[in-house]
Amino acid sequence: MSDEINRSRAHDIGLFLVLVVLAGLLLPARNGALSLTGTFYLALFIHIGFSIYIGDFSAWRKVSWVLLIGVWVMSELVPFLSFLVPWGQLEFWLAQFPLIGNIMAAWSVTGYDFKIVLSLAILIVDLGVMHHATWQRHSWRRIVIFLAVVGVAAVVSGIAFGLTTNRLFSLPDLPTEDTFQIVSPWYLLPFYALLRATENKLGGLLLMFGAMLAPAIAPFMRAERLRQGHLWRLWLFACLALAIIWAALGYLGSLSPDESAVVYLVPVLTTLYFAFFLIVPSVLGRLVRRAVAAEL
Repeated sequence: MSDEINRSRAHDIGLFLVLVVLAGLLLPARNGALSLTGTFYLALFIHIGFSIYIGDFSAWRKVSWVLLIGVWVMSELVPFLSFLVPWGQLEFWLAQFPLIGNIMAAWSVTGYDFKIVLSLAILIVDLGVMHHATWQRHSWRRIVIFLAVVGVAAVVSGIAFGLTTNRLFSLPDLPTEDTFQIVSPWYLLPFYALLRATENKLGGLLLMFGAMLAPAIAPFMRAERLRQGHLWRLWLFACLALAIIWAALGYLGSLSPDESAVVYLVPVLTTLYFAFFLIVPSVLGRLVRRAVAAEL
């Protein structure tokens, strides 16, 4: 399979899956996995995974990508800091920024759903910028037909996906009005695991936000070079391993902190997660360069 065909298929599959998830918002009643926040996180994780594998980052894409990751981190950081500082102090600090300070201060006091809607809008913008270079090579007629077919298929699949997940992930009826059940959202479970990766609480927080910031370096990983030659499968397997690691962290985050699996596996998986961004591209890059040189 040539790199161009491989990349084109990954583009189309990634776009379709994100549209399927977003189509779930068309359901009149959303709960469980298909809440507004859950929809954003599922679409975000899929988009990040395919973006890291494909590695297409033009100048404008780098801007939209960093903006997407930054807004996502701020959406999580602002509510967290609001519990640590006096009321109104965070808004005062944000207002000191030039030009955008007042906007940031007003944004910090809005509801959580508004922050997610803003993040979701930036995700859609980044998705469009990501595919812009590919669509430039085709006529407008072909693009419209392609988007129409993919859109209709995504809506049908998304509604079916939404109905299924609503049944699977909806909360059970509580026995009385005086009782309640604490259920951690699925999209936060990997962060629960990262907080337990070290006994130091500050270290756990740094790992959590570091894991969110790590994808920001994707434009500088040069994934397009890692797919050269017959070793492109190594990069594919590495990206699949990253997805498995993130899912495993989510599972471990749902367990009790005293579980032996949490104590021993979370530090290992956390190390592997950061190694993917900091070590794997360099090692695979050397292997690919040697393989390409040997073929010449």
